[in-house]
Amino acid sequence: MVGEMKKRFDIIVYSSQHQPYIIIECKEMNVPLTEEVLQQALRYNIPVNAPYIVITNGSYCMVFKIAEGQINETDQLPGMA
Repeated sequence: MVGEMKKRFDIIVYSSQHQPYIIIECKEMNVPLTEEVLQQALRYNIPVNAPYIVITNGSYCMVFKIAEGQINETDQLPGMA
């Protein structure tokens, strides 16, 4: 739960150490990948603390790395830890 709202993750990828590694937020193809979509995924990540977030609408994907309080877009998916 985040606050009083129950949140549902679309996909969580776990590392080989069984830790959350990537959260993937999936939208319909007609939904643009906006700041609002990223903020939704970031809220979902608060209790999970995965270092990578992916947002996708099936046509496009955006990958973000979270480290040291910074969120940076990257052009590739991470390797598995």
